[in-house]
Amino acid sequence: MTLRIIKPPKPGKLFVTLASTGYLFFSSRAVAELNLSEHKGVLLAHDERGALYLKVADNTDPNAFRVYVRKNGVCSVTCIRVAPLFRRIGIEAKKSTRYNLIEAAEEDFYKIEGLKTK
Repeated sequence: MTLRIIKPPKPGKLFVTLASTGYLFFSSRAVAELNLSEHKGVLLAHDERGALYLKVADNTDPNAFRVYVRKNGVCSVTCIRVAPLFRRIGIEAKKSTRYNLIEAAEEDFYKIEGLKTK
């Protein structure tokens, strides 16, 4: 008899989903790796080319977006409300779109790959 090892599935990518409702939702892996909770905030930044970045901060930071954790059936969803900011900088979400998070050269920042200001 020959036995083969069954490998566990690879962990999913770090990603966020920009919903047409104006919320930025975090994947479960992103929540775990970034240590997101209701007691945290998220700072958003952009570079000279308009690429967007995020960084987890303390929720007392006046520049941070509040993190919401909401029950969705048996699981939870973690998100921030970005609609007012995105409207102001010209980003419109007509449908839900997923963006990968990539570690950036700047300390503790993650680039939201493909999401840019206009």
